[in-house]
Amino acid sequence: MVGAHEYALVVEDSLHRQLRFLRQLGSTATKIVSRAPDAIRELEARHFDVVFLDRDLVISGGYGEDVAAYLAEIKFPGLVICHSTNSFGAAVIEKTLKDGGINVEVAPFDVLGVFREK
Repeated sequence: MVGAHEYALVVEDSLHRQLRFLRQLGSTATKIVSRAPDAIRELEARHFDVVFLDRDLVISGGYGEDVAAYLAEIKFPGLVICHSTNSFGAAVIEKTLKDGGINVEVAPFDVLGVFREK
C-alpha cells in the first residue's frame, strides 16, 4: 500500500489504531496526529505522499471533513485513503475530495486487509 520511500500522514484519534498504523507503516516515514488542526499544520509544514484520514476525531477535536476541505483547497497531489468506519462521514469526505480533483479511496479501517490483527 505505502511504498518504502513514501511519507504518510495518519489522522486518527484512536490509540489502538495509531499503534496498528505504526506497526504496519513503520515510524520513519509516518507522522500521526489526532486532531484536524494538527493535520493541517503538518500538511502546511512538509510533504506527504499519502494521507490516511479518519472522519470522527471528536475525542481530540475536529473532523476529517476539515482536513478534506483543506486538502481540496491546496490541490493535494497525493493519495488520500479515508479509513473511517462512519459510512456517512466517509461519503462526505470522498465527495469533497473528488470534487476538488483529489485522488481518494474509501477503505474502512476494519476492512483494510493489511491492518487486520493476526
